[in-house]
Amino acid sequence: MCDKSLFVCNIAGIAIALLSMCATASAAAANDTYVSSAAAAGSSAVPAPDEALIIATEVQQFTSAALLKIDNVLVHKLPGRMHAEGEALRAEAVQQFEQCAQLATSKEQIWRFKECGGEELGRVMQRLGLLIEQAYSGGPSVAGHAFWWSLLKLVGFL
Repeated sequence: MCDKSLFVCNIAGIAIALLSMCATASAAAANDTYVSSAAAAGSSAVPAPDEALIIATEVQQFTSAALLKIDNVLVHKLPGRMHAEGEALRAEAVQQFEQCAQLATSKEQIWRFKECGGEELGRVMQRLGLLIEQAYSGGPSVAGHAFWWSLLKLVGFL
């Protein structure tokens, strides 16, 4: 039988991963077809946007949105006694997002950052889901219980 909270957390993790992949694909498509109106008109009066500023803005927006999702889980779903572990996961995510930002070397490569950041966000949300499950079940995790249950079946006690 499926534990409802674990099921919801897994569905949320999958949805976040799919949304970040869709955002990555649309951002990559948008970056490949970007042409400023001045360049399209053949005018050199208006300079192209500063590439570093575009990259920094994209990285900041993605990171802020990801941290907001993590913070919402920490504040609204994680019990107070588990906040220290949740904050440690958030700190790890911030460090990983900073490492992922190194992958965005140009406008055309921003998708690499978003892919890396999306994977990290999915991992953190999954780990937060396990923390929430652990907090409300009182045990280490449903996966641990499932292991022992299948082991008992294998041995033939049941």
